[in-house]
Amino acid sequence: MTTYTSQIAGKLEPVESMEDFLTSEEIQLPLLENQAVKVELRKSDLEVDPQYLSQVDQALTKLLAYPLSQKETITMDVFGNYDEAAAAMNYGEDEDDEAERALWSIDWEEADKVWQYVYPTTIWVKQKTDGIFLLVQCECEWDEEHGIQIVFKNGEEYIEVGLQHSNY
Repeated sequence: MTTYTSQIAGKLEPVESMEDFLTSEEIQLPLLENQAVKVELRKSDLEVDPQYLSQVDQALTKLLAYPLSQKETITMDVFGNYDEAAAAMNYGEDEDDEAERALWSIDWEEADKVWQYVYPTTIWVKQKTDGIFLLVQCECEWDEEHGIQIVFKNGEEYIEVGLQHSNY
């Protein structure tokens, strides 16, 4: 059995329930307050392209160095996702539970508070013809069923915030 080791994410091990996927050791994601995430990718992509792991490492290196000064755009998009959920669920100040009230009472002026309710878990690596896409999968308290994903092209270009596992 071939073993794979990322220069950034360490040894890649098979995912127990998904034969074609490999997962890494945890790495710290500076963009999200150094929260720990694992990197997952398709083993078949590594088998087809011998340069793929090197390209993944380059994209991960760029993501880990992503300028914190550019986080505001991502914050506003994450907040927009939160705000849509809040409007659809009609939650707000009348909540009985103090924690629920705190969650559902964030407004645009304090949008950065939304990060208190976002928990990154995994960086899914997706290869497309126009680059390596890193999909930062996050659980979030306002959409526990779907969560969100933050998408980067080649680790350096922020693309969008959307639902986890959306067809990106």
